[in-house]
Amino acid sequence: MGTDRIPRQAVVDGPGTRPDLGSGSGTIHISFRPKQLPDFHRTASGNAQQSTTATANRSACADFAEFLSFSLPNGRTTDDRFAKGPFTSDLVRFYNGWADDDLYTTLSYKAVGTALPVFRLANASAFVGCTLQQNYDETGISPEGTVAFDKGSDIDLALAGDGRQWRSVDAVSSMTVLIEVPPGQSSPATVLACDCYDPQLLTATGVGAG
Repeated sequence: MGTDRIPRQAVVDGPGTRPDLGSGSGTIHISFRPKQLPDFHRTASGNAQQSTTATANRSACADFAEFLSFSLPNGRTTDDRFAKGPFTSDLVRFYNGWADDDLYTTLSYKAVGTALPVFRLANASAFVGCTLQQNYDETGISPEGTVAFDKGSDIDLALAGDGRQWRSVDAVSSMTVLIEVPPGQSSPATVLACDCYDPQLLTATGVGAG
């Protein structure tokens, strides 16, 4: 018997406490209290000032990519580099929940694209934008180890699968991440926003079952 993968779709519900990651309905409801950012630090002419430590600040992108790279269910829900929240600990917990004894699944990420400007905030933190590439690889390790995706979902359409079962799937997606990095990285960075639950699918290939 194969494993069904629901579409990775997220809805932000607004102020609340914690994400509801286990509904199985195809929609992940993320409830949290958005952090109120300080204003950008302004120059004398009123323009947002760019960080003078942009290269060091951008290391948060590679750190976040490393944090999210693991084989299921071995993702670490805590990391000294990042504050706990819906886009860190809860995200890892969500993907760990996909673990299946009949499947070997890995998620790997890397920072890609042109380096984006890094801005200084009024509290001296840096406002960092990242583009990450996600590689999602899943392979059956037993005769029952197959996976299917909801018919009509992005990945099902990319595979031309029509809801069929697959012995292995390789998918590449893109996502955007916004991170607040404290000055001198003196405390954990905060992932402010991320389309991590619903990344933009770029390509998908697979080996069908049977």
